Amino acid sequence: MCWASSVERAHEIVVERRIISVEYLSVCSNPLFFERMSQLAKGTAELFCPEACGFVLLPKVNPQGIRHYELNNHAEVNGVHDFARLNVYLTWDDDFVNIWYGPVDCVMMRVLFEKQGMTYQSQDEKLFRGYISSKDQADVILSSLRYDKMQPCHYILDESGGLVCATLG
Repeated sequence: MCWASSVERAHEIVVERRIISVEYLSVCSNPLFFERMSQLAKGTAELFCPEACGFVLLPKVNPQGIRHYELNNHAEVNGVHDFARLNVYLTWDDDFVNIWYGPVDCVMMRVLFEKQGMTYQSQDEKLFRGYISSKDQADVILSSLRYDKMQPCHYILDESGGLVCATLG
């Protein structure tokens, strides 16, 4: 299931905007939480699921429970970290979503550049930062980003030992 992690672990239920379990007070500070739970209880809304939108879950573990996804737009994108790849990435924490084009981890990319004696310049292109709670919202937001037109690229070493950014072929 593609629900927020706190909802997946829920053993209690939210009824008429009252929280039965104190465990979920931090989750419920988001105004969309009650709307989502109400729609879920009524069966009227399909919740946002990055996998259903063409993203693959990466094994990156974040202590805050933030999940990392990569756009599955090439055969080499297989759910394994590749710190030398530029692609569309998404982080998801309940309803809050960040989407960007660039490396999955800027620190690792900086190390790659420094090993070659080069200075790293940030290559992140921020595409979206905000709340997505339903599939309908995701469809509108993701289609407006036109991220499907962005090609994944990969840094490789050329014959002279320099880094070259090449489109995955």
